[in-house]
Amino acid sequence: LLIRCGESAEGHTVVLFCPYFMRPVINDNDEMDRAFRFVMLSMDEIAMQRKYIFVYCYLGMDWSDPSLASRLRFAYDILPRRYGINLKAFYVLHPTSGFKVMLWTFRPLIGRELWDKIEYINSLDEICELLHPNDETKRAVLKRQFPLAVHRQDAELKGHHKPVVFGVPLRQMCWYYGVDFVDKTTGKMYPRLPPAIVFLCEALEREAGEADFSVFDADCEEIYRLVDIIDEGKPLEREMSPASMWCVLKLWVDCLPSPLLSFQAIDELKRKQVKSGDMVAQRNFLLDSFHNHLSPESAYVALYLSSFLHTMCQNAIEHQGIGMPHNSTLVNRSSMQGAAQKTPIVASSAAQVFTPCFIRPRIMTQDTLEVMPHAVSLVETLITCAEEPELWIGRRERPSQVVPDDDSSSDDFDPLLASSMIAESKQEDSVPSAAASGIA
Repeated sequence: LLIRCGESAEGHTVVLFCPYFMRPVINDNDEMDRAFRFVMLSMDEIAMQRKYIFVYCYLGMDWSDPSLASRLRFAYDILPRRYGINLKAFYVLHPTSGFKVMLWTFRPLIGRELWDKIEYINSLDEICELLHPNDETKRAVLKRQFPLAVHRQDAELKGHHKPVVFGVPLRQMCWYYGVDFVDKTTGKMYPRLPPAIVFLCEALEREAGEADFSVFDADCEEIYRLVDIIDEGKPLEREMSPASMWCVLKLWVDCLPSPLLSFQAIDELKRKQVKSGDMVAQRNFLLDSFHNHLSPESAYVALYLSSFLHTMCQNAIEHQGIGMPHNSTLVNRSSMQGAAQKTPIVASSAAQVFTPCFIRPRIMTQDTLEVMPHAVSLVETLITCAEEPELWIGRRERPSQVVPDDDSSSDDFDPLLASSMIAESKQEDSVPSAAASGIA
């Protein structure tokens, strides 16, 4: 929804806004309020402190809809003047003729200080060239931070094949579309993770997916729909069952051209005679693989997935016997019915399901078939020991603290007060007059 993309060549903070990802909650007033509060509170840390560039990624959102227009109008009215002062440019990426006409209908309601900074951009290459004219590396990094849906839109407008994520080599996916992810619990920084795995894992944890690990009992129609959503970079629909998300997560990793620990790992496991239950030998094998043999892309994705499975197993243990999964308000009601029949995730079952994602032979023979039980035990050890510091190959980060400028208080803007106003205000169908508006 809102992505902070470092700085432009001139040192201005670059922010991407993709309201396309609000589509699943467009008719949910509470969720829309949360989305607007998130955007406003996040922007306050940027717009009140420093010069910034705002990039609006147009992907078909209809802001003329009365419910959206009223919220947009309300948010616009309470913004302090400093937002307009610190704004260096407002770029609209991939605008259509219809969008331009719609924007002109809002012209009387938009202050000139903002209107004069609006500029239309037709391609990703153009916006990246504009923000980093003399640095090809930074252009590539900036382009990678745009969501897959924006890349697909860009390819369609150029007449190119639209990118997908199933069956694509991991290095290619990480380089062109990877997202830098920081685990808020551990502080681990995972660079350039494929968006598909992050979205699915985050959704499963949010929806208490540890309570329903019935991977092979998911509805086929829902699986097909979810595969299309992930493959095309669309926002996840609400009310998706955890079983379907587990199934598609496994399917996505299985479709990678090679397993996360490489095809050679199964031969090394046999050569080193790493047996089931020998955790010392298994840990040494894993340490050697992560630190000496795997590519950074494979290592980080394997560590992220194993850490996620470890977390889900711990959640299942902690909430066993409570009667309903944790965070149950977010679980759809249909999945709550008959919860007693659902199968919670444990490390052994997770290893059985996800072992082919981590380690498998190119061709299954009788010899490799005999090694597979040892491979399953190895993956179970990886899941169990995923948070051990010796396995980690990257760096950790601490949450950053934003220190306001000395003169930022002159606008008397309280973001918490603003968010409460959004939550408490009654949305009106009529649009306020031009006299009541304007950043300038």
